[in-house]
Amino acid sequence: MKNKNITKTYLKDYLPPIFCVESVELTLELDSKQTIVTSELTIYKNKKNIKKNSLWLDGIGLELISLKLNGLCLSKKQYIIKKNGIEIRNVPDNFILTIQNSLSPENNKAFQGIYISGKNICTQCEAEGFRRITYYPDRPDILSNYKVKLIANKKNYPILLSNGNCVEKGILENEKHFAVWHDPFPKPCYLFAVVAGTFDILSGTFRSKSNKLVALKLFVSKDKKKHAQYALKCLQNAMKWDEDYYNLEYDLDEFNIVAISDFNMGAMENKSLNIFNEKYVLADPLISTDEDYESIESIVAHEYFHNWTGNRVTCRDWFQLSLKEGLTVYREQQFLASTKSKSVQRIKEVIFLRSMQFIEDNGPLAHSVRPQSYSEINNFYTYTVYEKGSEIIRMINTLLGDKLFRKGIKLYLKKFDGKAATCENLVQAMEEASKIKLKNIMLWYDQPGTPKIRLDAKFDKNKIYSLKLKQLTKESSKNTPQKPMNIPLRISFIDPVLGSVKSKIKHSKSKSEKTHLLNLTERETQIQFTGFPKNCSKPLIVLNKGFSSPVQTIFKYSLEDLNNIVKLEPDGFSKWNAIQELTLRILEKRISGKNCNDELPIYLESMNYILDNQIEDESWVAEAIKNPNLAILEQRLKNIDPIAIYHSRNWLDNFLYINLETKLIRLYRSINKQDKYMINYKSIGKRKLKNTVLNLISSNGDESSLEIAYKQYETSNNMTDKWEALKVLNKTKSELREKALKDFYKKCNKNELTIDKWLSLEATH
Repeated sequence: MKNKNITKTYLKDYLPPIFCVESVELTLELDSKQTIVTSELTIYKNKKNIKKNSLWLDGIGLELISLKLNGLCLSKKQYIIKKNGIEIRNVPDNFILTIQNSLSPENNKAFQGIYISGKNICTQCEAEGFRRITYYPDRPDILSNYKVKLIANKKNYPILLSNGNCVEKGILENEKHFAVWHDPFPKPCYLFAVVAGTFDILSGTFRSKSNKLVALKLFVSKDKKKHAQYALKCLQNAMKWDEDYYNLEYDLDEFNIVAISDFNMGAMENKSLNIFNEKYVLADPLISTDEDYESIESIVAHEYFHNWTGNRVTCRDWFQLSLKEGLTVYREQQFLASTKSKSVQRIKEVIFLRSMQFIEDNGPLAHSVRPQSYSEINNFYTYTVYEKGSEIIRMINTLLGDKLFRKGIKLYLKKFDGKAATCENLVQAMEEASKIKLKNIMLWYDQPGTPKIRLDAKFDKNKIYSLKLKQLTKESSKNTPQKPMNIPLRISFIDPVLGSVKSKIKHSKSKSEKTHLLNLTERETQIQFTGFPKNCSKPLIVLNKGFSSPVQTIFKYSLEDLNNIVKLEPDGFSKWNAIQELTLRILEKRISGKNCNDELPIYLESMNYILDNQIEDESWVAEAIKNPNLAILEQRLKNIDPIAIYHSRNWLDNFLYINLETKLIRLYRSINKQDKYMINYKSIGKRKLKNTVLNLISSNGDESSLEIAYKQYETSNNMTDKWEALKVLNKTKSELREKALKDFYKKCNKNELTIDKWLSLEATH
């Protein structure tokens, strides 16, 4: 049944603000029961030719105390208070509005605006939380300079934080103190932040390339400062990378991160004052897994990178959310790829995309990266907006190349610094900087669904390889075919004997190359390749290398083709993709009760090759030999039978172990060493491979394999190895499982992060 009270907001209805706010001066007298907010807004008319002289200010859950225009109190006849704001009539073109209102942080259960977290006061203003702090035109395209004075009881709230630089502090009467913060860079109100409370402080510094010393501080709960060292290091690494790669320096004198145990968002990029759930800040080998460390690295970097892509340049309206989030996710991915194997990083990204965003694309909640309407803005924060949005930026980078892409980013930031922009503005800046037309790229923002490409190939006696690529598009909501997208597709060719071979595009001036970038912009594209070596037999095409576009390709590889890609293709992602396809075919047949005897020998041959030849990158091997992601597998099945899926996945693990037992046991023993715990790509890769092999060894559930897992739990010196051993034991009803979980609970029940792990084991047993 439809709710008639739900109203929709439409992109087509966007209009620029009639009034803008040049500057904001706030005084917040902070108290958990009642906080008094005094705001002084310097307002000017944005479009003087518009006759409308009524000013609308959003406001929810506020009690108005006073309202002054240019110092004079307004009578109740001059304004109307409504449920969601105030309308002030007959305002001049330029004026100063002074508002005083009160609110109750402890009664704010929306966790937007100002609320209580533990005993601390904090804020969350994205997307529409500022209207719960004071009356204001709460929209992202109004950017203002902020000066904020915080007043609070010194004993209860010894630390007072807001955006920008702290320019003044002092002691007041009645056991109160104050701090004044000034942010010289204009920002939208959703980036406003306040934190007041008691914290331990971990301090550090960063020396910028222009020799400016930036003070870094992480504010954490009492006695948790030692667990924040890794997050501080990640922040410093991200700041340096942004300087080195994009030439983007941090622009203020201080940067602060606050970690709160019950912050309801993962993290928030408020200008210079990031607020995090502490699980994404605190880490220690005895409480955190490698996965926890990797999450901290990515999220700390992501929120810092927003300083330029989201804060200095923000989105014009919430329909443009991917402008800041998609771009910043991509910058985060670039940073992570610089710290580890690019292939492994790309594999992780594609697994997440296929298992989460592709499902969104193909389900009832499918929507475009830039939807045309919304009923609730908080439902906008989706995998499509973030992850698919980042893939659009990646495709632009692929089409332009790294040098021109960075030139485009530089121009975009220069043109829109201190302004609110649109997705078109970013694409136009890229085209202007590169002098390359990005035909149809905007369709990626506006058309929902995952594009499919069907490939027909033919290799003739003259050694000409002919390709016909057709974009298969769904009908839109208006029953008209979707338009063909701009799809950059990297391909290469391999010969079963020669390996990777060069070729050239027929009738083109391009050189003979091993990898080609095809730019598909039409519904159907035909292209021919020549120049293959004389002794080349029919070459095998490798599609979408590095997952150059977030599409599904339709092309039937033989089992031998997949095996050859695993053995001969140099691109790590494509090798992994081939073994994934082979494994998925086996599981599909097994789950449906079909015979898979043809696939199993090829599967073993490929796995043997991987273990014998790829061991220098343990993290890649771990990704290659483990079972495919469950959600990816389920998307390929006509009928989902959870029991059959579970038994089939376990059967395949056990099949691999039985046939490669000696090799896998030897491998496990060779890397199961109690070395000093280190957080670097090589060490993480070894632990990842060791625990992947442990899962294979224990797939039959016999007592000897469980004893191996229990011994690892008992003797390991880090949470990663203990946790993976516990997960193995947790699949059983054995006495060793009960013994290990009882011991784990006894040791971890005083720590929130580890007790969460114990609870997850009990819940999934």
